[in-house]
Amino acid sequence: MIRLFLLGSTRCIGPDGSEIDSVARSPKRLALLSYLAVARPRGFHRRDALLGLLWPEFDQQHARANLRQTVRQLRAELGGVVVGRGRGEIAIDPEALWCDAVEFDRLIERGELEAALDLYERDLLESFYVGGANDFQQWLEIERGRLRRLGIRAAWSAAEASGSLDVGARWARRAARFAPRDERAARRLMSFLDERGDPVAALREYEAFRRRVESELDMVAGPATRALAEVIRERAGGPMADNDPAVSSETDRPLPAVDDAAAVQVDVLGTPIPAHGSRVLRVAALVLTVAITVGMGGWLTRGPESIRLGSVTRITPEDGLELYPSLSPDGAEVAYMAGPPAQFDVLVRRVSGGDPVSITQGLSGSHAWPAWSPDGERIAYVTVEDVNEFSLRVSSALGGARRTLVKASGGNRIHSPTWSPDGREIAFVHGHAIYSVSVDTGETIKLGEGWEPNLPAWSPDGHAIAFVSENSQYAGALELGNHAPSSIWVLSLDGSTPHEIVEAGATNHSPAWISPRRLLFVSDREGARDLYALDLDPSYSSVAPPVRLTTGLDLLTVGVSRDGTRVVYDRPILVANLWRVPVPPSSDAPIPISLAERLTSGHQFIETLRVSPDGEWIAFDSDLNGNHDVFKMRVDGGEQLQLTTHPADDFAPSWSPTRDEIAFYSFRDGTRDVFVMDRLGLLQTRVTGQPGSEAFPSYSPDGRAMSLQYAPLPEGDSGVTAMLALIGRERGSARWSAPTIVMEDPVQVPRWSPTGPVIAFFARQSLNLYEVETGERRMLHGSIDYRGPPVWAPDGQSLYVAGTIDDVTGIWRFGLSGEAEELLVSLERPFLRRMWLDTDGRFFYFTESETTEASVFTLEVAGG
Repeated sequence: MIRLFLLGSTRCIGPDGSEIDSVARSPKRLALLSYLAVARPRGFHRRDALLGLLWPEFDQQHARANLRQTVRQLRAELGGVVVGRGRGEIAIDPEALWCDAVEFDRLIERGELEAALDLYERDLLESFYVGGANDFQQWLEIERGRLRRLGIRAAWSAAEASGSLDVGARWARRAARFAPRDERAARRLMSFLDERGDPVAALREYEAFRRRVESELDMVAGPATRALAEVIRERAGGPMADNDPAVSSETDRPLPAVDDAAAVQVDVLGTPIPAHGSRVLRVAALVLTVAITVGMGGWLTRGPESIRLGSVTRITPEDGLELYPSLSPDGAEVAYMAGPPAQFDVLVRRVSGGDPVSITQGLSGSHAWPAWSPDGERIAYVTVEDVNEFSLRVSSALGGARRTLVKASGGNRIHSPTWSPDGREIAFVHGHAIYSVSVDTGETIKLGEGWEPNLPAWSPDGHAIAFVSENSQYAGALELGNHAPSSIWVLSLDGSTPHEIVEAGATNHSPAWISPRRLLFVSDREGARDLYALDLDPSYSSVAPPVRLTTGLDLLTVGVSRDGTRVVYDRPILVANLWRVPVPPSSDAPIPISLAERLTSGHQFIETLRVSPDGEWIAFDSDLNGNHDVFKMRVDGGEQLQLTTHPADDFAPSWSPTRDEIAFYSFRDGTRDVFVMDRLGLLQTRVTGQPGSEAFPSYSPDGRAMSLQYAPLPEGDSGVTAMLALIGRERGSARWSAPTIVMEDPVQVPRWSPTGPVIAFFARQSLNLYEVETGERRMLHGSIDYRGPPVWAPDGQSLYVAGTIDDVTGIWRFGLSGEAEELLVSLERPFLRRMWLDTDGRFFYFTESETTEASVFTLEVAGG
């Protein structure tokens, strides 16, 4: 067997142990061999895809000749390593070639973390470059990043699983070395060493990090990192640490003089400060950091790292969806919602076992968001009669008697109830505000407002409510685990303005109080959704960075028993791939969705897609490599070519009419902004940046304008969360104008006609048209439970919608002259999430959730 080493020095070793150096001397040969060996999904690769990957500058004839020659050379040098299937596909024979990068993947999957890390000397094909092969270089960067992330997770898992301080510290340092200038990695290493009883080693790591970023980046460590070092120094005994030259205080070092005191702004939230900035500002930042640290008082004497997690028990063994669990105050029972999304019931089950009991059996509608009363006698929940009718109800925990406390209709839903500690009030979300209702009298008052508040949690002392800002779809049945930045805020009930305690750099969700000064919450800030702890001071402000408590748990929401000794959570499994089904010639005989052909596979979640105007490519977003990025692929399948690699989530790609550009929206700056890139993804430019968010871009037929779904910052509890806006650019210009609002009614997923100045959109449950030139609006249908955007036929003469009309679910066609809708494709099975749809006139391309399941678990807690 031939052995190929790509993680470090590149080597190819023959069966006799001799080095085959001719492979490494030819960049194209090495690139092809490496790609065939490492690229996922592993197996056969289409020759057509390889031509564009490595020889994009050649025409088809010359590119094919180059590929044939390279394959012949590899076979001459390596024997039967490269095998073919027909004339169109080639692959690596896994029995003939072993590759360290592939073995690294395999060992990670098997849980043999230390063996995997032993293979990882350096990044994949480090410093390797193939001129003129931009798509290959992009793939290589993506794969490097993926393997590096796996290495980081594996090293931390090995560190945290080790019972030895020395061994654990070795793996923790290995994890930090994967990202030597990353502040979060440095703080995690410092916290790990301090927690394991070696604060001096933690401070040495801080000093090494400080010197590294100062010498290599001309920066100083951010305030959060310096604050952590000061806290560790205090724990280590102060003078002892100060006498160690390796951990001397920053205040002992002279600060460089500068001429321009206004050249630098201090970011007290953790952003590094330029080392040659203002002496005054740097000193002020340090003083502020120390003041914050000292002001913490005793709140860090028992930090989140003291929490110890115990055994896990699965509470719901059934298949299907069991979501949004709530523990009874004594931790003995759990209430949760279960069933298909349109017919959820609230069930109660003992943690120790037994059959569940429904407390909503026989009630019409869907029932969600159960919450136990503090005395354990009652459960609050929300009933959804249809998309516009909501009721907040209270029922006996044993079922039977129930009361309706609040009703609402229209677009502003009621959701996420939470009880006050004395059991007299229930807080809930309605529109952009948090309200409370008296359980005895039904009197309702507004407590405060926020930007799309959701999942509030009343503090155990009764003086504050923690809530999530933005991404309210996260815990909704059709958008489970929705990827979007969200922050966590605290609303003090003394009338003061809400303040942020976890900023929106990731999906931060589901706050749950484990004590009056400690919160648990869910975040994907380090990859998978995991459980974090955050300590707060008496003013409900954070006193240190959140601490990660689990690794790879991938939970959705979390709840806590009243004594803080038991946690309950739900864990969904979500997979969605691309499919296509022929467009039937007429509606006389609708075809079943079972005739669809799957185009992609694997454990990924694809949310949106668009077909290119020439019908040759699909652009889509996928979390195949971690967060959501934009990919493209031939319409008949093949390689998924990644176009964006930013650590923030990128969504909803849209082709320009000439196929030269792709617009998409991204959370790179904390809110939804629209970006434009070339079709290879090389040049990416932000074209919007207003307060609020801009999403779902769609090009006009001439490519000089785009329609957007624009959500301004909310005013009061207004239910208007999305408007129709347009942006434009002059002919030959790359500069786009600021969004102009053209319609202030609620708008969802607007799509510009491919042939004229008409935009289709949904407004609540109605399908509408907007005439760009006249400003007229016309409704085509008034009641559609839609599952995705309105889709134009290529000729612009009709629209397609995936959704439910009169209890029939399928893909429907609508004419523009008011003729009756026609069912073209019937959906025999329920679609639990959005079914994103597009067409090239021959096929409907769509996303389908192939696996949607969620179960409820409990987790024992000590030290909370």
